Amino acid sequence: MEDKMEKQTKENQREYLREWRENNKDKMKEYYKRYYEKNKESRNKYHKGLYEKNRGKVLERQKIHRKMPETILREKEYREKNKDKITKRNKEYGKNNRTKISAQEKQRIKDDPIFKMKKHIRGRLRSSIKIYSTKGKVMPTNKYLDIPAIIKKLTPFPKDRENYHVDHIVPLKMFDHDNPEQVRRAWSPENLQWLTVEENLEKGDRLVMPHYNQGGFS
Repeated sequence: MEDKMEKQTKENQREYLREWRENNKDKMKEYYKRYYEKNKESRNKYHKGLYEKNRGKVLERQKIHRKMPETILREKEYREKNKDKITKRNKEYGKNNRTKISAQEKQRIKDDPIFKMKKHIRGRLRSSIKIYSTKGKVMPTNKYLDIPAIIKKLTPFPKDRENYHVDHIVPLKMFDHDNPEQVRRAWSPENLQWLTVEENLEKGDRLVMPHYNQGGFS
């Protein structure tokens, strides 16, 4: 009987608190705002320590969450509705955090060979368009490149990566870089291969038939 009465009392208390919060939203908002400002430093320190302690679990949960269909749809809708806001925010963040972003990128390049390769490929594309095109880039990089397919073609990477170059079987200079379709063809996975540094320097910007045939262009 006492347990039943205690349970009822707790339910009444919870209901009272729910009603009070509902009727005092402004007061609650102001209270939490003052509390946060007063304890900002200690809260940030606590949450940072908690994150570092559980970093692996947190990242794994975030990874799973980002792949959920409802998350993907929600983020897509948000990006479409807030394009200008997102662009402005990213621009301001980049401007105010250049040193931090540069350090993070350098560390990721060191730790993540796939990220390093993606960055290398994008850089090579920009360089080739500057050299061979009279119009420059006329559309976003991802319209020229199928990065996932390129990475799949080049995987596995050589263990002694520093001794290899990514070579274009049909040299870049043979494509019309004012034609986006020709640029896509130049950077198609079938036109890329690993060559040792020595082999690539010897090949240069020539079309070497053995490599051409091996690449499936014959």
